[in-house]
Amino acid sequence: MEMPAGEAPPPRVRRSLEAAARVLGEGTMGFLALVALALGIVPWMFSLPPAVRTAFAVGEWAIVGLFAAEYAIGLALAPSKAAYVRNPWRILDLAIIVLPLVSLLPAVGRGFRSSPILRLLRLVRAVLFGARAAGR
Repeated sequence: MEMPAGEAPPPRVRRSLEAAARVLGEGTMGFLALVALALGIVPWMFSLPPAVRTAFAVGEWAIVGLFAAEYAIGLALAPSKAAYVRNPWRILDLAIIVLPLVSLLPAVGRGFRSSPILRLLRLVRAVLFGARAAGR
């Protein structure tokens, strides 16, 4: 069901989106940001078995997915889409969502995925999660 740009979702869809927005509220997202921060930092600090590293990566991707869902729901419910997108916290949220996707681009070779540049991106993402947790 596609809606023209700027049109509000039907009441039934809106109620579902509002319920999801309550579940993904600031408390939940702040907590998830702290968990993601830990998931991003712990592997740098400690030598972990491959299975644990994989579990941490899955956890990080799940949290990024929840941030994407929260962003999309907020955008769908926003009375002013332009104001929503320009909000500094929403720009931070978008960075949290988009930065990890760089590692999924086909042009990014396997060797580059473990390069210092992408490690730096992971660190930036961890800092962004920390800012999200502390700032709201």
